Amino acid sequence: MTLFKVLDSIAEEENPQVMNVADECLKTLATHFPLHVVIRATKPIIAQENDPRVGPALKMLTRLIESLDAEELTARLPEIAPGVVNCYSNPQSSVRKSTVFCLVAMVNKLGREPVNPYLSSLSNSKVSEVLILTIIHQILSRSVCSSYE
Repeated sequence: MTLFKVLDSIAEEENPQVMNVADECLKTLATHFPLHVVIRATKPIIAQENDPRVGPALKMLTRLIESLDAEELTARLPEIAPGVVNCYSNPQSSVRKSTVFCLVAMVNKLGREPVNPYLSSLSNSKVSEVLILTIIHQILSRSVCSSYE
């Protein structure tokens, strides 16, 4: 219920500051609610192309994916990945951007092999974009980690 209230508030809000706070709230909720609740809440939303909550739902899923261990994500991948991949063809560029970040999080967490069957429905250029951004993310992560050593 809380997830839907925050998601709905983003859809109805026009103030960018309030939208940013609600977005951050969703990302936090993603790691504090049970996994099945977050998936059950976001799955029908990302299936709707014109729903204004698709972008925030994808950001929430991305945060969830980043917080899961690889075993949990592997078990839930068939439930999550098809809907995320379908969002890559959304007419809104912000949704496509959120989709790419979500796919990058999946590949970062699991490696390319488990995610490949889902990426196969995408064009070669879209798959390349995801893989290149995954490599960049990994390089930047190592760079940040090594700067603290």
